[in-house]
Amino acid sequence: MKIKLLLIILFITLFSIKSFAQPSNDLCIGSITLPVSASCSNILVTFDGTATDSGLSDPGCANYLGGDLWYALTMPASGIVTIIASIDDGSISNIGMAAYIGSDCNTLTKLSCAIDNGVAGFPEATISQMAGTTIYIRVWEEGNDAMGTFNLCVSEVTVMPPVNNDCSGAVSLTVGAPDTCSNTLVTIDGTETDSGFGDPGCSSYVGGDLWYKLIVPASGSVSIITETNDSSITDGGMAVYTGSDCNNLTLYECDSDGNTNSLEYFERINVYGQTPGEVIYVRVWSYNNAQTGTFNICTFEVSTPPAATNDDCVDAIELTLGVTCSPVLVSNYLATSSEIADPTITDPGCAFYNGNDVWYKLTVPASGRFEIETYESDNSVLDGGMAIYSGTCDPNSLDLIECNDDGGVITTQLFERIELSGRTPGEILFVRVWAFGNEKTGTFNICALQLAPLETKTVIADNFKIYPNPTKGNVYILLKTGNKFKGDVKVFDLSGKLMIRSNNFDGQLDVSKLSRGIYMMSFLHEEKTVTKKLVIK
Repeated sequence: MKIKLLLIILFITLFSIKSFAQPSNDLCIGSITLPVSASCSNILVTFDGTATDSGLSDPGCANYLGGDLWYALTMPASGIVTIIASIDDGSISNIGMAAYIGSDCNTLTKLSCAIDNGVAGFPEATISQMAGTTIYIRVWEEGNDAMGTFNLCVSEVTVMPPVNNDCSGAVSLTVGAPDTCSNTLVTIDGTETDSGFGDPGCSSYVGGDLWYKLIVPASGSVSIITETNDSSITDGGMAVYTGSDCNNLTLYECDSDGNTNSLEYFERINVYGQTPGEVIYVRVWSYNNAQTGTFNICTFEVSTPPAATNDDCVDAIELTLGVTCSPVLVSNYLATSSEIADPTITDPGCAFYNGNDVWYKLTVPASGRFEIETYESDNSVLDGGMAIYSGTCDPNSLDLIECNDDGGVITTQLFERIELSGRTPGEILFVRVWAFGNEKTGTFNICALQLAPLETKTVIADNFKIYPNPTKGNVYILLKTGNKFKGDVKVFDLSGKLMIRSNNFDGQLDVSKLSRGIYMMSFLHEEKTVTKKLVIK
């Protein structure tokens, strides 16, 4: 009896092991070889619920939640293949696919995470690598919540990539006169390979780049821009390199989404202070190598900005406060970081400060109120940061009053605006400005305005009503007619710092983010500035 029971248990155990064993290609090391042919020769992929997570990091697309299978292929003579997933019996309808390269399964680098190939849910990827290279393909069912089958195949692409797919074949661009753009058409058709210069660090580069070059003009500075052509490509990337030849290149700048002449997802890079007659190399691609089609590129001469002389707090340039905005040109060209001269000056805490700041100073007017704003000059810098300090330029002697990002109203909110009230007349304040993330070099404007003092007027009680006060959420202003008050409303703390500004106030203001304390709320009523105490509980 005992022997019979043992045999039954053994049978059940062996049956369970056989039933739930993982497929041979559940791990990269067990990758099944895919045939590469001139046309698609499908193999059947089956997900039966036994596939596990192979342990590599999330490939980054198609909702990977484990349960992947692995395949491998050898790059053919052309160095280009297309890998296509397609529907089989409809049991699986959403597939993810990623391609990797490496000497073995322990040294893999992701090449791409594929998008749909036009049939919803089924990806397609074109891979360009040297003949003989092994490519590893990872597939999974999106969400890992369905079982079934689909098809997978690999075909060789025999169309050769364009001549400027490599730096050595870079196409020459003509440098136009200032602000004169003579477009060259860039065509990305999917045959482009990775030129081997590594990730330039922006705009999701995953291969498929093209190269251009230009001669530095007499001014030593050029602007290089890309822009839409027929909207077949809507998002690009661009990197600029300097160096004596393609074997000695140094990255100057990598840019994504910096153009103002076209779709914001195209690029603009200004290159300053180069030796006239030298060659500059330009590398462009489609964002994430996800689109084929065309776009334009052009370059024209620009002036070299003045070098920054107000690089440190002690060299701050005096700003004159006017009744209207009289812009002063800001240049961060050749600027360094304040921390070099004074390590006690810390990150101001906004607008992704990353160095190369410049300094200004101003004298608080008799009213104790002023505003200061930055805005673009020649579109070389399109996003900035600004901080205001009290104190002196000695180590540990500056106190941050406010740091601002994206508060501008003159042209674009990507620039900055700070308004202060209740400051001591004659007080010297210091203004620190920089390009967002230190991503751009060039010029922009700054101006400072003196403002009239806040007036507290006695107004007939039933002219308006502010309630509730104290509050911890919303505050309301109603006119005696019962209508909502509309206009420009500001809330200051007792140091004069502008905490909230609502240019389109319609009767209700959310003050829930203010800390407990006493504030001053001001607004215009019958052509008079009315200031009332506001208590946050």
